[in-house]
Amino acid sequence: MRSIYSLLFLLITLGLSSCSEKKPTLREQSFDEEWLFYRGDIVEGERSDLDDSQWRQVNLPHDWSIEDIPGTNSPFTADAVTEVSGGFTVGGTGWYRKHFYVDAAEKGRCIAVAFDGIYMNADIWVNDRHVADHVYGYTAFELDITDYVRFGEKNLIAVRVKNEGLNCRWYTGSGIYRHTFLRITNPLHFETWGTFITTPVATANRAEVHVQSILANTEKANEKLTITDSDGKEILSFTPAKTWQSVVFTSADLKEGETYTITAGSQSETVTIDGIVTSNSNGMSFGRGHGGGRGF
Repeated sequence: MRSIYSLLFLLITLGLSSCSEKKPTLREQSFDEEWLFYRGDIVEGERSDLDDSQWRQVNLPHDWSIEDIPGTNSPFTADAVTEVSGGFTVGGTGWYRKHFYVDAAEKGRCIAVAFDGIYMNADIWVNDRHVADHVYGYTAFELDITDYVRFGEKNLIAVRVKNEGLNCRWYTGSGIYRHTFLRITNPLHFETWGTFITTPVATANRAEVHVQSILANTEKANEKLTITDSDGKEILSFTPAKTWQSVVFTSADLKEGETYTITAGSQSETVTIDGIVTSNSNGMSFGRGHGGGRGF
């Protein structure tokens, strides 16, 4: 279920994604370290009972095409399929595996893994189960793996990458060539890439900046969301029962220097508007002119 909020000069609700009665967990963690890599194809390389002890450990980003071709001291060959367009380097198939742990205390939260780029034709498995494929090599993507991970235990993510044949007119590289992230959020959270900023009014005397954020709710029960000021006055209250819903704030609703409390179900967050930066009780801050970045 998703609800959408169009906020005027406001980013305070972005802090809601990190609030909880539990000890706060960093929403986004680097997932780049201690991957295992195998250059070439291997049958059922995603299986958890596969012995990967001899695989090479790499940290991401990683590009195997610029590494020396096995058995040579150069990454270049005149026989490369891509010829000059690919810099006379070699693609092929490669496998990546990573063993990772998800604390039992995170059960009930949403777990996602994000890839800033894999070149190309990637298939992803978690704990022997196929999660998704992603063909295009230049786009970032995020996968919800909540239903695939085992809380309080070791987990395995496996990625098969295929960069075969003629596919581009310039050097692309091969592999997980951009950063990766593990994202842990509450069931009620703002979607990654779900914030949009528009300026519907911009004149010499007046300007409006609308910040629109998509709020995802993965819980079956609908959570009532309320915003109250420091005196307990209710600014907004509704239950996101519709697929899309808009609420527009005006400058009269939210005042600089005022502290507001955002509550959704058992989650509560306190934020303060200071005119330039909105800060919340977890020590995070958001500039009014920004939105949609990581960690939101």
